[in-house]
Amino acid sequence: MLHVGIATFMKSPYVPLDKLRDVKADVAFLGAPFEQCCCGIPGASFGPRVLRQASDDLMTYNLELDLDLADHIKMVDVGDAPSIPGSVELSHKNIEDGVAAICRAGAFPVTMGGDHSITLPSFKGFYRESKAKKFGVIQIDTHQDFADEYGGQKISNCTQMTRISEMDRVDPHNMVQIGMRNMLAPKEEIVRSRKAGVTTFFIWDVFKRGIEDVTREAVKIARNGTDALYLTVDIDCLDAAYAPATSVPTPGGLTSRQLIEAVRIIGKSGIDAFDLSEVSGPNQDSNLITARAGATVIAELIGAKVYGKLHK
Repeated sequence: MLHVGIATFMKSPYVPLDKLRDVKADVAFLGAPFEQCCCGIPGASFGPRVLRQASDDLMTYNLELDLDLADHIKMVDVGDAPSIPGSVELSHKNIEDGVAAICRAGAFPVTMGGDHSITLPSFKGFYRESKAKKFGVIQIDTHQDFADEYGGQKISNCTQMTRISEMDRVDPHNMVQIGMRNMLAPKEEIVRSRKAGVTTFFIWDVFKRGIEDVTREAVKIARNGTDALYLTVDIDCLDAAYAPATSVPTPGGLTSRQLIEAVRIIGKSGIDAFDLSEVSGPNQDSNLITARAGATVIAELIGAKVYGKLHK
């Protein structure tokens, strides 16, 4: 039944983190309602709430994949990592600990932001529990987020990919960015990312080559010599027509369909952890257009992951 009961993602049962081991879940949704690193339009702290609300319309059956998630996996919602006003450090630690707890319980972590800085603690929680020797990272975004600092701060939603690239088991040559565009980042970020060895597919690469070709090459690069793959999606990768309620809504981006195709390809290849960030609302989001896009992308990623495992 629609719009009945407490809002959880895709109506999944709520399970407290300390009980997660007991239920043997395959997928766990964690909210990260944090936006203290936002440097655009505020509202991302509402992201987990509106994503859950928007997911109320989603069924477990994926028509295009001919796959019912309910037949193959158990999904649960573990609620939100507490966001501590005035403390980036404590808030990020709560997100990291939440993702780590999901991984210890043997579930696939899906972190719902929140501003895009939440990728750093989400990745760190996965990183600290994973036995992988080397990690690949794919970022679908408008911005590179490869600054060294923002306003003198090393931790922000402009620096998280830089910080990840510096971690011991991450080789920047296995980091791939898709969708960068427009006049939205200083030149120093592209210079820094290129020097580090990061591969960037700009929006014109997508338009010229097609999303399928670009994404398949991105997976090949991220998986080259690695044994774990992390995906982060900033909803502002979408054209502002498809995602008006975000920190920096920008014209000229991906369509919703292109993003769905991209996450399907990545999901089918095998994926180990995932976050989606920068959904704002509800005041900015008429009819939850942005939240519906975000919720659909999350559901499609999970469906593709299951499909890929079944059809190996």
